[in-house]
This record gives sequence, structure tokens and C-alpha cells, in this order.
Amino acid sequence: MFFDILDLDLVKIKKKFIFKVKISKQNYLDMIKKRYISTLLTMSEKELYKGIEEINFKYAKNISFKDKLTCVIL
Repeated sequence: MFFDILDLDLVKIKKKFIFKVKISKQNYLDMIKKRYISTLLTMSEKELYKGIEEINFKYAKNISFKDKLTCVIL
């Protein structure tokens, strides 16, 4: 749906942002469990918890990453 909007030339302004994120692994996992990130909404419980297990295995106590966002104003 998002990409359909972009294709219809309805976009007035499109801005990209990059945020440096530093968060404790526990806080990040809590956000995932609550499906805070919209892309998690369609995942099954099994998929979600498989990802949580992978994060627990791969990452230390804190997680740092660059979060890339696109803001679209119609």
C-alpha cells in the first residue's frame, strides 16, 4: 500500500532521516513483543519468537544501529 501511494504522484514531500539508536537489548525485545514496529504486525507468534531468540543469541546487553526512516507528506 505504501508503495502504491508513492506511485500515484500524491506525495508532496518525501524526507529521509537516519537516527543513531542505542537501546538495551531487553527494552528492544520488549518493543518487539509488543509489535511496536509496524512490519511486525503481520508476523505469526512463531516467527516473532524465532526472531527474538536470534536477537538474544547474536547481540550483547546493548544494541546500536542506524534506523533509516522515510517521511511522506501527501
